[in-house]
Amino acid sequence: RQEDKDTNCPSECSFKLKPCKKVENCKCLSFSITNRHNHVVDGGDSLKWHKISEKTRDAFIAFHKQKMSVPKAQIEYEKVMIAEHGEEAWNRLSADRSICPDNKLAYNLWQRLNLVSRGSLNGPDAFIKAVESVKAYNEKHGKELATVHQKKINGRIEIYACVVDAFASRAHKLLPQAGDIIAVDATSSLDLQDTKLIRFVTCSPAGGIPLGYILSSHENEETLVEAFGELQKILPVHAFKNRGPELGPVCFLTDDCDGERNALHRVWPTSILLLCQWHELSSVWRWECDGDHGIHKSDRQHLYWKFKALVYAQTAESFKDCKEEFDHDAVVAKYPNFKKYVETSYMGRVSVWATYVRLQKKLPTHGMNTAAYSENSFGITKDEIF
Repeated sequence: RQEDKDTNCPSECSFKLKPCKKVENCKCLSFSITNRHNHVVDGGDSLKWHKISEKTRDAFIAFHKQKMSVPKAQIEYEKVMIAEHGEEAWNRLSADRSICPDNKLAYNLWQRLNLVSRGSLNGPDAFIKAVESVKAYNEKHGKELATVHQKKINGRIEIYACVVDAFASRAHKLLPQAGDIIAVDATSSLDLQDTKLIRFVTCSPAGGIPLGYILSSHENEETLVEAFGELQKILPVHAFKNRGPELGPVCFLTDDCDGERNALHRVWPTSILLLCQWHELSSVWRWECDGDHGIHKSDRQHLYWKFKALVYAQTAESFKDCKEEFDHDAVVAKYPNFKKYVETSYMGRVSVWATYVRLQKKLPTHGMNTAAYSENSFGITKDEIF
């Protein structure tokens, strides 16, 4: 509380403005500071007000010139300082703002540098800088690995950039899973413009492997059709394990976003669109927890498990048995709105989410029935880049 900080400190600061004796029509300002404090002035609380040192500023500028974001620069700076001073000493030094700037100061420094390198936010120079960056990136690698476009779609200017870097290109060529199943998911809240990041990921023994990226100003169907089309153009000829960029993989795995699923179907019409089972179950649970639907807390888990049994049924016979149990369950009968929700939202498209269908058709899912790889990669991306 503010009143607790008033110690009636006798320290004084006075100033006097008086005519200058040496220069005519000029006045001099003199200060007088009396340091008679009745409190600690060199304690830990005072360290947070220190001005950032030139050495620290230069270190962060060097990291930003390497195209590092603020979180990534902070992580790298911490590694350098620990290597130089040791972890125990760094725990003490990190309290000093001159050595370890706070987040606000670090972001302000990054924004000033960003204004020069990438242009003002929402300004026309930002797109020009983006085009220049993409051109330089492609020239560096000797081929077109990235592209950026600005187009008027449905009366609104949309911007989208597509990237298939060298690592993703090798993954397309070497991984059999790249031609079998790809999870496509999007995340937002990356910046002040709410740019969407859409990532194409396949599975491997080492985890999720990226096959392409899209940054888009919007996530509606028409914008995604244009963005997916541009990504298709820069895919290598051996894309999707030599199936080719036009044919696409055997399966796409997505969440229940109509715009995204429709756009994928329009660009790669022969690919099978599967639904992420985790997103599906999460959607059902959120529906149950919505107070407007009147599901009692003690019944929510029971209803959830009844639906989950349908999702993970291994054969057509067991799915049929689970469906009969669902239809005749006493708790389900208490909530006709829940039964109607399941019937209208999911039972009309069992083929996109039921496990038994994937096993029956021998779809090459490689055990990837959720978009968990994408979700994990988004967490890392937001922590270290954005």
